[in-house]
Amino acid sequence: MGDFVADAYRILGESDISIVNGGGVRADIAPGDITREMINKTSPFGNNVATVKIPGQTVLDALEHAYRNVPAENGGFFHVSGLEVTIDHRIETPVVLDEKGSFGYVDDSKPRRVMDVKVNGDPIDPEKIYTLTGTTYLLQQAGDGYTMFKDLELVKLYGEPDSEFIEKYLVETLGGEVPEEYDGIKGQGRIKIIPISIEKATVSGISNKTYTGKDITQKPTVTLDDEALVEGKDYEVSYKNNKNVGTATVTITGKGEYDGKVSKTFKINANTKIKLDKTSATVYTVNAGKYKNTLQLKATVTGHNNTKVTWTSSNPKVAKVDANGKVTGVSDPSHLVTTVTITAKTIDGKTATCKVTVEDPINAFVRRLYKHCLNRNPDASGFKYWTNALRTKRITAADAVKGFFDSNEMKNKKLSNSETIERCYLSMLDRKSDAGGKKYWEGIFKSKGKNAVLKGFVDSNEFAKICKEFGIVKGTIK
Repeated sequence: MGDFVADAYRILGESDISIVNGGGVRADIAPGDITREMINKTSPFGNNVATVKIPGQTVLDALEHAYRNVPAENGGFFHVSGLEVTIDHRIETPVVLDEKGSFGYVDDSKPRRVMDVKVNGDPIDPEKIYTLTGTTYLLQQAGDGYTMFKDLELVKLYGEPDSEFIEKYLVETLGGEVPEEYDGIKGQGRIKIIPISIEKATVSGISNKTYTGKDITQKPTVTLDDEALVEGKDYEVSYKNNKNVGTATVTITGKGEYDGKVSKTFKINANTKIKLDKTSATVYTVNAGKYKNTLQLKATVTGHNNTKVTWTSSNPKVAKVDANGKVTGVSDPSHLVTTVTITAKTIDGKTATCKVTVEDPINAFVRRLYKHCLNRNPDASGFKYWTNALRTKRITAADAVKGFFDSNEMKNKKLSNSETIERCYLSMLDRKSDAGGKKYWEGIFKSKGKNAVLKGFVDSNEFAKICKEFGIVKGTIK
């Protein structure tokens, strides 16, 4: 809007340059139809417009006064037409104010912050006399402290107020259409403010973080020359690699009066934990019914973006494990019960283990007889005898059942008929009794005795299937 008003003054005033104080432009005009009321709100003070003659040096002094507070806001800030200026606000203003706060003089012992001034594309000549159009508030009344204008030679004083001047420019010069070149808050680039590099800023408040699975951000504090900068106004914050474990980068990028970048790194540390769905399990050397020679383990990894694990077995000759955690029992010529440790390991070395017992099905059958008939673990010599005899087929499964149930050790337990039948189910069929079946066998036990019950279980289809799966000769009981 400032460019628009300044152009109105310069073009209608037929002058070399024009100036508009920022405090004199009170409102923007929104896109769409423009009314006189809108223009009056833009320039509501009714200031008259005048054109004066002015030396180039006075223009330079006025520009120093206009931009002495940049980047802070200032109602005396100039919008210009016919001028191009560059402001280095890193340089302290050389303007000295008088006792009333108005322009006094420029201290030429100090560098000027306004530079590269051009008039209609050519470097300004301090000795040359230019024509300048502006409001009488600035040019004759020393408004906003512009005392250097008071004694300038008047070229023309226009009778209409500035709002009518603007309306005339819009209607007569522009034909009632505002060109797109006036669109945008930054104007047409007539005033260039050299930004301050943020590269030497101090960035604090950056700390190492722990992995969360989400983007991790920081709350940096940015200071430059002991001044705290404001995020969103003075700089923007961006991140790189701020989700995964490793080194993340936070970049502070200058904005507004600041440019350049400064980056800091921080660590995203793992908080890795690994857990297996089983800590102990049993697999068998062959598949035999519900006795399986494979086992699928599942590892759950948290606290790290890389959830890949490696699997190892403490003894692959007994049980091997593949890359997906599938454990397979390996046939063991010695037929011994062996425990191996399956380990899952994360990328950063955290581990979880599962103790896997690898057993031969025949061993499992004999172990059940010991457990459910004698209520104990097998002794080494007895276990070796029974397993070898079944494996070499010197005896049948019926012989082993008969041997355990007729043993003095079991007889001494003096089990009831019901308890004996329950142990038949557990030791031979590897399951608990069902109500109907148990009632049936209790009747057989009562009418025909224990031997008939044992024979019935041994001759059942269910037991025959188990023996076939285990590779045991079933046999029968007479």
